[in-house]
Amino acid sequence: MPLSKGHYIFLGAVGFVGLYFFHPSSLHSSRYAQLKCVIDRHTGFAHMTRGMNMSTIQALRQAVSEKDIPVLVQMLNDRDRVSQMTAAQALARMGPPGRAALEQELEKMVPKYRPGDNYYKRQTIEEALSANP
Repeated sequence: MPLSKGHYIFLGAVGFVGLYFFHPSSLHSSRYAQLKCVIDRHTGFAHMTRGMNMSTIQALRQAVSEKDIPVLVQMLNDRDRVSQMTAAQALARMGPPGRAALEQELEKMVPKYRPGDNYYKRQTIEEALSANP
């Protein structure tokens, strides 16, 4: 029995939704987008709130190398707090090169908050450095 036009539309919609939510991170054109996809795929939900957990940090840490440090530093300015925290924790767990990048970012920041600054960035970096001595 041949499929009707409605069946094809339904199958196409299911395929699109499946590819949109369960696609490999390699489909993204930039490394930033690939790492963002890794974070999003391993983000937990507790108490109806999206959040980072050890699985998120470990997944990102396993996906990066030292050559990704500039991308992770760029992620410290992301508007998504989960991406910021995960990038900072991954950098801190990379050892001396990652910690040096975090410390360098901290030195660049002015001691006082100014309008337009990333409010959480300083706190995120300080927490990552203190949690991973």
